[in-house]
Amino acid sequence: MKTHLWKLIAVMTAVLLILSACSSPSQAPAGNNSADNQPAQNQPADNGEAPPAAEEDDKSPITFTIYGEDVIANRVEEDFKGEVSQVITADTGVTIKYQFGVGDVSEQITLMIADKNYPDFIFSRSHVSNFLDADVYIDMSPLIDQYGPNIKALYGDAYERMRDSEGHIHYLGQDFINQINEDPEDSFEIQHAVLKDQGYPEIRTLEQFKAAIKAYKEKYPEIDGQPTIGMTLTCGEGWRYFITLINPGLRALGFPDDGNFYINPETYEVSYAFSIPEIKEYYRWMNGMYNDGLIDPDAFTQTYDEYLAKIASGRVLALSDGHWEYVAGEDILSQEGKYDRTYARLPVTLSTDIKHPAYRPSAYTPTNGVGITQNCADPVRAVKFLDYLCKEETQILSAWGIEGVHWEIKDGRRQWTEAETAAQKLPGNDVKTAIGMMTYPWPTIGGGEDSNGYKFNPLDDGTVQWADYNDEAKNTLTAYGVNSWKELFPTGDQFVASEWGQAWNLWDVQPADSEFGMLLAECNDLTAQYLPMVCSASPEEFDSLWDEYLSRLDSLGVSDLGVVATKLLADNFYVHVAAE
Repeated sequence: MKTHLWKLIAVMTAVLLILSACSSPSQAPAGNNSADNQPAQNQPADNGEAPPAAEEDDKSPITFTIYGEDVIANRVEEDFKGEVSQVITADTGVTIKYQFGVGDVSEQITLMIADKNYPDFIFSRSHVSNFLDADVYIDMSPLIDQYGPNIKALYGDAYERMRDSEGHIHYLGQDFINQINEDPEDSFEIQHAVLKDQGYPEIRTLEQFKAAIKAYKEKYPEIDGQPTIGMTLTCGEGWRYFITLINPGLRALGFPDDGNFYINPETYEVSYAFSIPEIKEYYRWMNGMYNDGLIDPDAFTQTYDEYLAKIASGRVLALSDGHWEYVAGEDILSQEGKYDRTYARLPVTLSTDIKHPAYRPSAYTPTNGVGITQNCADPVRAVKFLDYLCKEETQILSAWGIEGVHWEIKDGRRQWTEAETAAQKLPGNDVKTAIGMMTYPWPTIGGGEDSNGYKFNPLDDGTVQWADYNDEAKNTLTAYGVNSWKELFPTGDQFVASEWGQAWNLWDVQPADSEFGMLLAECNDLTAQYLPMVCSASPEEFDSLWDEYLSRLDSLGVSDLGVVATKLLADNFYVHVAAE
């Protein structure tokens, strides 16, 4: 769903604020440039003949333009002169100039297509089909076969999943290829102060979560002279209600990240999630929370800024949110030394037999990415540039910066230098270093280890994260006998992997004026109207309101929505599954 777009942007923004340099290709650790470490495509044939002389890459100055539909203007450099960017230009001769999605993006893209006024690269999320229908992208696969060994090496098994039904590759998927979260991004959160006050109780179910909140709120009706809030949400600004009102209900039932839908893992039949009977019980729990005075009365109408302000005040005991969305408020608490008012992340579900899906594995989902347009004057050099970005050394450079300047190998792992650690606290350091600037939306490995056993992602090293935990978080983790929040959650091997990937990506790229897009918008609008109503109704009204909601969904054609979604899944993801 479109809300996940903002999740990804916010996550990348957070990464940009803390990431620091990495070694350039010319500074690669010993062994990285040996023949043994190169993809098979780089190996000369053993035919007894001397290999032909290598074609020297063109490093003359060239500027490539890219349209980034959802790339945020203040998160990229205007002049491509950051420290990492200068290394990239030195290695390739390339500088990058962005064009941004502004105003009515649909209208902007329609005009771009009508005028055939395309940049060299395009990254689109919600309008990919528009560009495909207009034949804007070239088929990159022949050029990748000739010039893209590192592209194939980076994507690995996922490479074939990027082909369409005719075998063409129009863009390189932007989702992390190897997504490994050291800590869960989505969970139920509760203040360390609450856990400490109650002796760090077991909190595994919604009822245990509620009991802890209720007991603390009754004991401490005020915090710093203001009324204590049990739990709050942000539902007053467009898409944000998805994150705190809808997503938690799906996670509490153990559903993976498939947007507002449930996919039967045996039949691949797709249903709108709110037509599934089990989902009702989450909102019955929310109704109980509200009627017990444990949900903020403003939760369903307040703005995001108001939401963050309440979190920053330290008086909100619990959340059901993505870390990326509430971290700005939590950071203020940390800056003020109120670590006991920051949050633990817990794998809360409806009942103990349901596993929280934070680490449920899923196949790679190539529904959008960076593609080369028909207007690109030098597609060969454009593919070579993409191939350069996919090199192991460049992946490290993009995420960490320059070796010896931003990072070093110390105590057996890659870590920030002392100077860079200090610099990361200064405003504008991310633009100065350009660390992370060439991750989203460009091809990015995301996680795992390089050929020397060091982490690609600065956020993917548990030892780094333990050092980053505040003292109250460490106390909580120690009390529960673990070293990270991740250890509290079910591991990936406890789940059947979602071989279709994360289906929200598929729904996200459907045109708004398609049959699917219009049906989904109507159902989502109705859901946004009714969920706050059923949560805040009296207990006696809950069932009748829920039935009314389901009846209106039926009248909109929610069953038809499931049929159309099932066909979309079959037409798109079966292609990729069959390719494997």
